[in-house]
Amino acid sequence: MRDHLRRRWIEEEVLMLALRFGEVEYDQPDGRWLMLPRFPLSRRFDRPDCALLVKLPLAYPAVPPFGVYVDRDLPLDEHFFPDAGSLNPHAADGWAWLCLHAREGVSDAWRPGARPTDGDNLLVLLVLVRALLDGAARA
Repeated sequence: MRDHLRRRWIEEEVLMLALRFGEVEYDQPDGRWLMLPRFPLSRRFDRPDCALLVKLPLAYPAVPPFGVYVDRDLPLDEHFFPDAGSLNPHAADGWAWLCLHAREGVSDAWRPGARPTDGDNLLVLLVLVRALLDGAARA
């Protein structure tokens, strides 16, 4: 996808996310990341929200985001890697890598549509993230 089309795609998704979640910050020049400073958490947590960072590959939206990061102090039991390493190059900045993975044997799980509002998109991804966070929360 050409750079200007990709940027426009991401801008449309940012608007969609802002309507659902409020403030969204993103890398306007390159479209390499976006951040929700107040991503809502369920009642299972002792706070109403957390910061959430999504890293976008240059081939996005043809390929899914390759990194989702949340506040490293969330009380999570699984799918959560707060320590620095190859999976979490952002630990020094206060982020923990949240492992999102498709079912084993499913290689084409990400299916974007012809428009940002169709098929898989960042909104679909963040609904999955919220469900994963809720399931991984320490009781």
